[in-house]
Amino acid sequence: MARSAFHQTAFLGGEWSPNAQGRSDLPSYKHAMNVCMNGMPVEEGAWTRRSGTQFIASTRNKGYAKLLPFHGTNTSYLLEFTDNSLRVYQGTSPVFTTINSTVSASSLSAQFLTVTVATSTGFLVGDDVMLWAPSTLDYAAIGPFRNRVMKVTAISGNDITMGDETGAAFGAGVTSGANVLATCVLYQLIRMNTPWSGNSTLRALRGVQADDIGTTNSIILSSTAQPHKITITTAGAMSIAALPLLDGPYLDPQADTGTVSGYSGTITFTPASSTFTATDVGRTIRLFSQPAAWLVGTTYAQGDTVTYQSSYWKSAVAGNIGVIPGTLNSSNVMVWLPAPQAASWAWGTIGAQATTTASVVISSSSPALQSANGATITSWRLGVYTSGQYPTCGVYFGGRLYLGGAIVNRFDASVSGDFDNFAPTDQFGNVLDSSAISLTLNSDDLNNIRWMAADHQGLLMGTSSGEWLIRASNLDDPITPTSVQAHKVTRYGCAAVEPFRAGMSLIFVQRYGQRVLEYLADTLSGRFTGRHLNEVAKHITAAGIVELAYQEEKAPVLWAIMTDGSLAGCTYRRVSRFVTEAPVFQGWHRHVIGGSYAGALVRAATSIAVIPGNDALSDLLYIATTDTSGNNGAVEVLRPLYEDV
Repeated sequence: MARSAFHQTAFLGGEWSPNAQGRSDLPSYKHAMNVCMNGMPVEEGAWTRRSGTQFIASTRNKGYAKLLPFHGTNTSYLLEFTDNSLRVYQGTSPVFTTINSTVSASSLSAQFLTVTVATSTGFLVGDDVMLWAPSTLDYAAIGPFRNRVMKVTAISGNDITMGDETGAAFGAGVTSGANVLATCVLYQLIRMNTPWSGNSTLRALRGVQADDIGTTNSIILSSTAQPHKITITTAGAMSIAALPLLDGPYLDPQADTGTVSGYSGTITFTPASSTFTATDVGRTIRLFSQPAAWLVGTTYAQGDTVTYQSSYWKSAVAGNIGVIPGTLNSSNVMVWLPAPQAASWAWGTIGAQATTTASVVISSSSPALQSANGATITSWRLGVYTSGQYPTCGVYFGGRLYLGGAIVNRFDASVSGDFDNFAPTDQFGNVLDSSAISLTLNSDDLNNIRWMAADHQGLLMGTSSGEWLIRASNLDDPITPTSVQAHKVTRYGCAAVEPFRAGMSLIFVQRYGQRVLEYLADTLSGRFTGRHLNEVAKHITAAGIVELAYQEEKAPVLWAIMTDGSLAGCTYRRVSRFVTEAPVFQGWHRHVIGGSYAGALVRAATSIAVIPGNDALSDLLYIATTDTSGNNGAVEVLRPLYEDV
């Protein structure tokens, strides 16, 4: 009998789970694989081994790291967050400050390296540093220190002593002859202090980015600390600082009044019945003063102001008594004139508290309280954000910064074009089209907002119970405080994993962490639908997905890491907006870093991020990894496919 062989024309089906094998009725079955490990199908249909990863540097103190992309105007950066620390990478190298100095002598003593530099000005104990070696040096001699991050442990004059990545002594196998590092240049790595620490806190960090009037900023969000803004103008000009929330957002007005000790600067506010706690320190607060109520038996002088039936009036004459504001006197003369600006808000920050009182620092952006209204505060509002209650997700959309996750079912949007300002009204209480927006998602279940994403139909919000579309009452109108509407459009439910755009689709993780959905609105109906991307490969994501990233070139791949540190990808492309049509291809593949074909993890992935490569020809996937001890973290980059190296 003649021998027969099966010819498989493509591998775009990717790896299928045991439960899906045998489904020969499915069109993609003939392109599927039983195992797809450390390789991937590419859009032409072929299967190829993936490229290797390149070691860039150990993470700060070799600890757990969270990676976030920063897309600048002309270039992109990789942000590495470790305990209370931020470092920056570009391409395949850390980014350095402008501080550097040439080495004239070097020695290794007690396994610590000491170099003599032309000047030590600017270097500090605790700095992360690297040595750059000119090509004329013997690389074998400087090998243990070449392209290695080291930590400064002591400075004496122009002598700088360094240990390994953690500041400890180098291992016993590290040797160095006297002065072999002469003519090298010692560079200081950019490192900034941050308020975030702990693996769970770092893993939950989110970045929200936009071009803010010519300056590229990224707002870093975490439930544990006030949002911080990272600004990068050039490689040597980077900063991080708490986002200066000037005014709001606020909770509903308190059912309480109070008094103040002054009208501007630092004042003491004493509520009638409410109390403060230590967590209120740093919280924004709004205070409202208005004229005293009109009293029929009081004689008012010219210029006196009163409140009557929620409106404000100014006396136009002296000796004004008994005339109801808004009516004529016995001579048919209007003696009260409307005074809409007689009442106003002032805002500031709680600087300290003593339970029944609070020290309030009136903001420089706020007008003073009107002394003519006296010391009584008739209404006041506390800020939404306080210790342990900060936004966890957000997006820039339509000229506003949207933030959510601090309070269940609620989101807030900044003043239009003013990302630091969440003022609900102007100082006189007028709600303008440009005013900030606060909205509660009204439904029959809890909606913890997990992510936000811009869409051509409006703003999509993924919550624990379903997906919402936020838009104006008229589709093409801008969203304003009076036009905003929120509609729950589907009920898949979302995990706390940042989604990614992949072509025309939004890719997100369903709330149980195992299903990946492509989400888009149908061309004909306009209704949003989620289609499972890993329906035949759920075994790959069984541990639960904790991060996604999307790489467009050299191959369109959606990357995912799981709670167990495993890494997987899905080669994916959709070209049709008819949701009844399947993607052109969706093939899953598994990857082990430094492990074996059997899948044993030697290095676990803790975080991933994608930014464009310096060659402007491909995207680079960066991976933060660690070994089984959890104390040997590194930043690696997956080299582009088809590299001739």
